[in-house]
Amino acid sequence: MVSMTRLFFATCSVACAMVATAQPFPTRPVTLIVPVTPGGSTDLMARQIAEPLAKAFGQPVIVENRPGASGNIAASYVAKSKPDGHTLLAAYSGFHAANPFLYKNLDWDPLKSFTPIALIINSAQAIAVTDKLPVKSFKELIAYAKANPGKLNYGTAGPGSLHHISGALLEQLADTKMTPIAYKGTGPAVTDLAAGNVDIVITTPPGVIPLAQTGKIRILAVTGNKRVPSLPNVPSAAEEGFLNFSVDAWFGFVAPMGTPPEVVKRLADEMAKAVQGEGFKKGVEAAGGTVQFQGTAQFDATIRSDIQMFGRVIKAANISAE
Repeated sequence: MVSMTRLFFATCSVACAMVATAQPFPTRPVTLIVPVTPGGSTDLMARQIAEPLAKAFGQPVIVENRPGASGNIAASYVAKSKPDGHTLLAAYSGFHAANPFLYKNLDWDPLKSFTPIALIINSAQAIAVTDKLPVKSFKELIAYAKANPGKLNYGTAGPGSLHHISGALLEQLADTKMTPIAYKGTGPAVTDLAAGNVDIVITTPPGVIPLAQTGKIRILAVTGNKRVPSLPNVPSAAEEGFLNFSVDAWFGFVAPMGTPPEVVKRLADEMAKAVQGEGFKKGVEAAGGTVQFQGTAQFDATIRSDIQMFGRVIKAANISAE
C-alpha cells in the first residue's frame, strides 16, 4: 500500500512538472535590447516589430536601448540573461560578426553565447564618391584606385566600424592602398564627402541619397548582388563585375544560448508574420533597408558566413577598435 502511495505521488509530481514547463510563451513582457541609441536602423527595426509582436503574444514588447562599447554592453547583457525567450538582442552585423575580431577578451561569443532567431532586414551599402573624383562608375573607381596607390581616402564612423571594414575590403579588392579617415559618425563623414575633403564613403543609402540628389556626390554602386528599392537606377557591385564586394548591413534577433527550441520557433514564426505587414515594409524601405526574412537555420548560416568574411578582412587589414 505504501509503495502504491509513493508511486501515485511520484507520477503526480512528474505530471505536474510537465504541466508547469508547458506554459505558453511568453508568460510576461518580452524585452528587445537594442545596442545603439534611439533613431538608428537597429532601433527602427526593433520598434517597428514590437507592436505586431505584442499583439500576437498578448504581452507587452519593450524596446530597451543599451548603447555603448560598439554593441558589447548590450550583447554581454543578453548573453547573461535567462534563456527563456523573454530577453532578446537586436543584432547588427557590424557588431555581431565583427566585434570578436576587433576587441580582446569579450565576455560573449556570437556563436556560443546566442541562438539565432531570425534575420529581419538587409541593407546594402551605397558606395559614394565626391563629385571632385574623376570616376563615373564602380569599375572606374577600382581602376583609379589601382593606378593611384595611397592617393585616395575613405571616411569611416571610427576604427572597426562597418564603414572602415568596407573600405578595407575595397582596398583588398583593388589591390591598392587607401587611407581611412575616422569621424564621429556617418553624418560628418558624408558632409566632408560633399565638400571634397574625403574621397569615398561607404554607408547605408539614407545617409547619402539627399546629397547625391544635389550632385555634390555620386553613388556609383551598392554592395552585394542586387539593386535596392531606394536606388533603383544604381547598379550592384555584382552587376559591375565584382561578386565578392558584399558587406551588407543586416539586422535580426538572437536569444541567449539554451533558449528552448519551441520558444525560438514561436518567436521566429511571429516575426515572419510581422514583417509581411505593409506598414512594416514601407517603414523599412523608407529608411533605406529591405525586408529580407531569414529563419533560424538560414540566419545561422548568414552569421557564420559573415564571421568568416569579417575575420578575413579585419585580419588582412590589421584593424583594431582598441
